[in-house]
Amino acid sequence: MTSTRPSVSVVIPTHNRRLSLALTLDSIGRQTVSPEIFEVIVIADGCQDGTQEMLSQYRAGYRLAIISQAGLGSSAARNAGAAQATGELIIFLDDDIRASPGLIESHFKAHQKNPDSAVIGYYPPRSDDQPGLFRIALYTWWEKMFDQMRQAGHRFSCTEILSGNFSISAETFRRLNGFDPALEVHEDYEFGMRLIKENIPIIFEPEALGYHYQATDIKGSLSRKFQEGKADVILGRLHPELRSTLLMCKLIQFPGLYNSLLLTLAFHLAFLGDVMAKMLYVGLGVLEWLRLRWFWRRLLDGLMAYWYWRGVARHLRSLDEVKRYLEEPGPPQTGPDIDLDLAEGLEAAEQLLDRARPTCAAIHYGPHLVGWIPPRPGAECLRGVHLRRILAVELLPALRRALIQAGAADVFGSK
Repeated sequence: MTSTRPSVSVVIPTHNRRLSLALTLDSIGRQTVSPEIFEVIVIADGCQDGTQEMLSQYRAGYRLAIISQAGLGSSAARNAGAAQATGELIIFLDDDIRASPGLIESHFKAHQKNPDSAVIGYYPPRSDDQPGLFRIALYTWWEKMFDQMRQAGHRFSCTEILSGNFSISAETFRRLNGFDPALEVHEDYEFGMRLIKENIPIIFEPEALGYHYQATDIKGSLSRKFQEGKADVILGRLHPELRSTLLMCKLIQFPGLYNSLLLTLAFHLAFLGDVMAKMLYVGLGVLEWLRLRWFWRRLLDGLMAYWYWRGVARHLRSLDEVKRYLEEPGPPQTGPDIDLDLAEGLEAAEQLLDRARPTCAAIHYGPHLVGWIPPRPGAECLRGVHLRRILAVELLPALRRALIQAGAADVFGSK
């Protein structure tokens, strides 16, 4: 094996997934690029299933480094791997991803084409061992998210930064101080918020493909919802402007006795609520067996909401605390940052957005108002690539009216 410095470091945190990790490492051994250009760093985080023993005997055809640490969490594990990485580019990969042969090459080329960017790879779910409605719901959620990223001119938000198949330059990652170890989940969302505040472009690269063989079942998803409730409180404290986008802000507005009961159980009668939730969890199987899909979905949503609120309650002890938390003002959001006049040409407007990178903008065609692009908490600042999609999807009727009033030709020209 050559001693030349690799260009890419693949960082894989793992916790008690020995068999899955071995398959992930096997898939990395089948890459289209030479093994001389990359290294793999595995961080065994509190593993007690023989992971270290498997790694010590694993024969990789590439550089493989192993870090063992006490169970400090995935954020600390990724940070430890990045600290040891020698490549100029870091690819973060989960231990349940089977890398396609072109994954490393596609990440590498995406950064060559878009320097100083963050690249999200495509990792569709594969859950063939999970029959039934939950598998369908899980697959639908993932694919809907990736379909949105595929759209030309998509404006990324921090909640679309997914650390399971993600790459960034080592210099940028270290400059941003890595992932926040205080977060057990949603650490990628918080890191994404810092990327956005730094105006670092976010790219989706579907050719950087890895198949996501996640072992998550309903019980695991409910446990994660509990962790997400805890994490969202921390996330909103770190970035107050995100509070209006958090799930708790949406859930607390639901009217009706059903929602009131969930909140009462989660914050005031937690012991009773936990017992009821565990009993209703059994009912999910009954409803699926009876093919009562609508009732199954409603019960699952209710259980998800309950455990999310139980997580929130670990930091905010009462509903009054939750309401005060959500009502605390974040950074002020003013009017439009800039004015765009489409009469000067669409390309000129796009170039202005690329120079200014505003959070919002007013759009005119000469003296005629087309509309405005409001601030979107958690979303990347506007770029020129966003404008055509916004005009075509969000402002098309208003744009037509303005053009008719001005007696103008099609602002999109021949493109």
